Amino acid sequence: MHLHKILLVEKTFLALDYVVKAKNFDEAMIRLEQALPCLLHLENRISEALIEHILRHGLRLREGDSEMESDFVTQVETLMNTQIFGSIGCASLWSFPLNSNGTVGKVKFANWRARKVIDDYELLVKVFLSGVDVAVERQLWIDAVNSYRLCIKVCNYILFMLCYLLSFN
Repeated sequence: MHLHKILLVEKTFLALDYVVKAKNFDEAMIRLEQALPCLLHLENRISEALIEHILRHGLRLREGDSEMESDFVTQVETLMNTQIFGSIGCASLWSFPLNSNGTVGKVKFANWRARKVIDDYELLVKVFLSGVDVAVERQLWIDAVNSYRLCIKVCNYILFMLCYLLSFN
C-alpha cells in the first residue's frame, strides 16, 4: 500500500514537473486549459454519481414497504428544498428523480448545485440511514465523501497555483 502511494506521488510530481518545465507558456497552458474543464466535469459527474448512489441505496433499504419508500422520498425532497437549495421560508422546487416504475432516475445537476449537495452530504446521509443503529456505515459514507471533497479541493488548488505561477513567464 505504501509503495502504491509513493508511486502515485511520483507520477503526480512528474506530470507537474513537465508542465512547469515547459519551454513556453503556450505549451504548458494547453495542458492546463484542458485540465480545468476536465476537472470541473469530473467533479460534477462524480458528485452526481454519489448523490444518485445514496438515493438508490436509501430507496433499496426501504424496498417492499411503500409507506417507508414514500416517507424517504418526502424526507429527501424536504431536506433538499428547505436546507440545501432553499430555506424553510423560501423553499426550492427540487423533485426526487423517481421513475414511473419506482426506481431512482438519473441525477442531473449544474456543478454548483452538485457541489452544494456534496457540501451538505452529512444531512443526506442522516436521512438515508435514519431509524436504525448504523453509526459505522453512516461514518463510512461521510468519510468517503470528505475524502472526495478534499481531493477535489487539492486538485483545484494545484491547477490554480500552476496557472498563477505560469502567468509570470
